[in-house]
Amino acid sequence: MLNCKPLANLKITEVGQVIQSMHCYRRNLKFSEKIVFDIAFKNILNNVRLAEMDGMQMKSIIDALNWKALKLSNLGYTKQFIHYRCLSGKVVASLREFQEKNGPKIEKAACEPTQTA
Repeated sequence: MLNCKPLANLKITEVGQVIQSMHCYRRNLKFSEKIVFDIAFKNILNNVRLAEMDGMQMKSIIDALNWKALKLSNLGYTKQFIHYRCLSGKVVASLREFQEKNGPKIEKAACEPTQTA
């Protein structure tokens, strides 16, 4: 299976912050965006730290955490802003690892001499 568990290494309090961020962020989404978002959100609610996700679902988490960080920054809560950005960074690292393992494999072509006119 191509999925990974981006929340497995987070503390349970951090998982709670992910859930809370996603809950608040969801209210600001359009109906069509909620459909995709809800797949990731329900997955986390049902499986918590063992939730297996694909890249699109991890992107939903990242968007929610960055949204929450921006709200905190606008309110002047610098420490909390930094915390949520770091939390987002952890999920981004999982996403990158997932993409490297499961993304398309591109072979480097041998250097060909360029033709000049």
